[in-house]
Amino acid sequence: MKFLGARVTNYKCIEDSGWVWFDDVTCLVGKNESGKTAFLQALQRLSPVPGGPDTFDLHDYPRKRLSRYRQMHERRPANAVSAAFELFPHEMRLIEEVYGPGILRSPRVTVRKNYKNEATWDFDIDPPSVILAERIIQDFLVELLPAFVYFDDYALLPGTISTPEFSQRVTEGRQRGSDRTLQALLRLARIDLPAPEHDLDYETLKADLEAASATITGEVLRYWSQNRQLRVQFDLSGSDLHVRIWNDRHQISVPFDERSRGFVWFFSFLAYFSQLDAERADYVFLLDEPGLNLHAQAQKDFLRFIDERLAPLHPVIYTTHSPFLINPARLERVRTVEDVDGRGTVISSDLRGRSDDTLAPVEVAVGYERLRTVLA
Repeated sequence: MKFLGARVTNYKCIEDSGWVWFDDVTCLVGKNESGKTAFLQALQRLSPVPGGPDTFDLHDYPRKRLSRYRQMHERRPANAVSAAFELFPHEMRLIEEVYGPGILRSPRVTVRKNYKNEATWDFDIDPPSVILAERIIQDFLVELLPAFVYFDDYALLPGTISTPEFSQRVTEGRQRGSDRTLQALLRLARIDLPAPEHDLDYETLKADLEAASATITGEVLRYWSQNRQLRVQFDLSGSDLHVRIWNDRHQISVPFDERSRGFVWFFSFLAYFSQLDAERADYVFLLDEPGLNLHAQAQKDFLRFIDERLAPLHPVIYTTHSPFLINPARLERVRTVEDVDGRGTVISSDLRGRSDDTLAPVEVAVGYERLRTVLA
């Protein structure tokens, strides 16, 4: 399914975002506490990747109306997120092969999720039939729905991992953001950690991790112009897995989570993305303040990575305060996010009339590009 747009209602600071329509890459700009993160988190809960949060809780309902809403929750659960999609031609054909030509009047599909975590679908079929529509939902639409991948700083790989504790959290379904990134790296390396009561096979595990690290580091360096002397290393001490950064220039290594914060973020994201990319499934990437610790040039490198590697395969929606993560030649990608008195969070593609604070990164991006043109 092609992701077209979404609307978030009754979620945290968002009473009604209005329908937001997306490009292949969409950039959300706005002040702190304007609702950018809440918007991404609501989208994630519609259809998360395994291990991601998939439910709406009453505590997420806007507090000033929560007491009144509790009284009607069981009878009329409020919608939290709605999303519009368009079926690709080959997906239309799959459905028609089973249910007959012309069964779908339109490729347009809308799905909503409410505070009882019930999903409802809207689409037109001919002839109209509730039973037939339910069969199409269960047989096709649920499986065709893209998964939303949310990534932020909590998903960074740590410097040291206790493998028994990690395995225990995975077994109990208590993964942290960093655990999911490590899981992605292990799956990419085709590694299954042994159960906590079994010993690690040092040589096999180290060789597999180094092979995966070399692949991802090579990918990082294609888009990392800051320092091409960095490498990621893995070592084992007892049941602890250590991740370190080796610097060829200085011939030293440091714990992964103590130095080069920008490189740590970039490598962690590439580890997560590379494993998902290998699956070749349909994803929508939700990036919350990507690359905060990246130098301006590295942010431009990451923007190039989004354009060259992510966007051709997967829609990308990201939030930012940085002018270097805004392409001044593609301002149609920008959506402003403002917390409006009496209305809550409002998201718009119209840049006119927005506050100076909201537009500051856009104005700096445009001004910087003009300055570069003058000085060239």
